[in-house]
Amino acid sequence: MRVIIETSWDVVYLCGFFSFVVYFQFAIFTTIMYTYMTKLDPSAGPITFGLAVTFHGIGHCLGALAAAWWTNKRYKTKKPLIVGCALMACSNCLFLLADHVPVWMSAPFLMLCRFVGGMGMGNTATLRTALTAHSMSDDRAKAMSVFIGGRALGLVLGPGLQFVFLFFGDIGLNLFGSLYIHSHNAAAFVSFLLNISAIVALLTLFCEIERNGNSCSQRSIDDGENYPRPDKLAMFVCMLTRYAQNFTYYAIETLAPAFMMMMFNMDRAAAVASMSIVFFISGSVAVTFYLVFVFTDVARKLNIGKVNTASLMIFMAYLLTTYQWPSISETVVVNTNGTSGGCDYTTYSWCIDMPKTSQEVWSYSTVQNGLL
Repeated sequence: MRVIIETSWDVVYLCGFFSFVVYFQFAIFTTIMYTYMTKLDPSAGPITFGLAVTFHGIGHCLGALAAAWWTNKRYKTKKPLIVGCALMACSNCLFLLADHVPVWMSAPFLMLCRFVGGMGMGNTATLRTALTAHSMSDDRAKAMSVFIGGRALGLVLGPGLQFVFLFFGDIGLNLFGSLYIHSHNAAAFVSFLLNISAIVALLTLFCEIERNGNSCSQRSIDDGENYPRPDKLAMFVCMLTRYAQNFTYYAIETLAPAFMMMMFNMDRAAAVASMSIVFFISGSVAVTFYLVFVFTDVARKLNIGKVNTASLMIFMAYLLTTYQWPSISETVVVNTNGTSGGCDYTTYSWCIDMPKTSQEVWSYSTVQNGLL
């Protein structure tokens, strides 16, 4: 059995950068996907958007399974990571061409883009494997904090940069020929550059441990010592807590544009701008916490059980404070054109007389999730 005798921090920090690249794309595309889809095809609604999100999730699952199988078979992580970045770069290129697709094909085309991008995002499992293989057990929490810190930074800069892209407008800047970079596809252009930089870093800087225990830095040895048997109950609690966190976060990220347009009567630009600001602040809070974990010994001193309990209570507080309680007197604005804000009652009759959540409470509660 291989035992790490010195944590390869160069590899750990590279994995943090790769994590940033992956989650930057997730955050920035989630911010614009619904509004861009309705711009290309006004007949597209939440159901079509939900299908696009579903295809992304399916691609992510398939990509994660393929990357895990490849990594386990070859005991190498570099090539699966390169393929993942290449798939995401391919998805970005396709996304840049969405303006030139016929209207009736725009929604399926965006679904294809998200499916390919989701397959590329499957390399997050491989990133965690690389972190585990290149870190000592005592440094494992700190190494994972680097990975999660990269994730948090990506989730911050994604919405934040998208807010800047709004100033490009619907027409934007001419890149070459008939290709324009505007407020809805600038994310794909920047993401493409990030993926290329990640591939270059993997080819030139990433040095992984070989199966026989040798590495570029000779930081691993073989040892016959066995690991202790895992605590299945603790594993179940960790997975359940992680599931609750991911389910809540991704549901918020996915539904936020449509939710804000309907609940707060916003047009596309206002919804994207408001969402970008809220998630930028939320992510900034998260990054602050992760920096504390990375550069201090706080992670070793915290009581994990109490921290998880507090996190779940914050989740519950978020759900309770943003729910549309019948006692709320103010209702959502109802109209016949949901793409311009408000709730289209001709399509969704359930929105009539729906209680309206306070925008201030929703924004504050969403920022509060950055603590998690």
